[in-house]
Amino acid sequence: MPITIPYPGGKGRLARFIISQLPKQGRTYIEPFVGRGNLFWDAIGAGLQYDRWWLNDTVTIPFFRAIKQSGDRLKVPIRCRAEFERQRRASLSGDSTAVLLEPYLTFSGGGYFGAGCKGSDGMSNNGVSLAGYEKTMRRCHGILHEVKPKLSSVDWQDMGLENSGPDDNRGARSTLPKRKCTVFRCDGRL
Repeated sequence: MPITIPYPGGKGRLARFIISQLPKQGRTYIEPFVGRGNLFWDAIGAGLQYDRWWLNDTVTIPFFRAIKQSGDRLKVPIRCRAEFERQRRASLSGDSTAVLLEPYLTFSGGGYFGAGCKGSDGMSNNGVSLAGYEKTMRRCHGILHEVKPKLSSVDWQDMGLENSGPDDNRGARSTLPKRKCTVFRCDGRL
């Protein structure tokens, strides 16, 4: 079952199609705007083989670091307004549990300060259950420890990707399978 973690503007619904357009193997997979990682999780699930993986996002990399640190031990509480407020306050200090719970507790995964509290209790069939979210975080934790991607939170313009092209020995963009590096850009091109 594919991993999809809610995030506004996320690529979860497009992930299968995008992944189907990528080279099945290569030297480096680079995702400058990883969001909650829906393309990355799908690429791993589809068996893509890259020597190196690089995930970058100026906003969401703390989420990946929290998964690596404690995703295997996360205990998901029942979703309610009081828990939302408690975790929102804890997120201000960078609490890893609060960071991990943000997509689960907030509407569309949009964040404690942008999206508001998700309405269901997490026990019913209204969205992801608390047991389902715990299982997802454990799977993500295992993937991150197995694949060991580079995690960065720099402006995409500082990643040194602007000159990558067909002859770039780091790899290629997904639209041209002969290239060796897969790069996703914010201008709508792969």
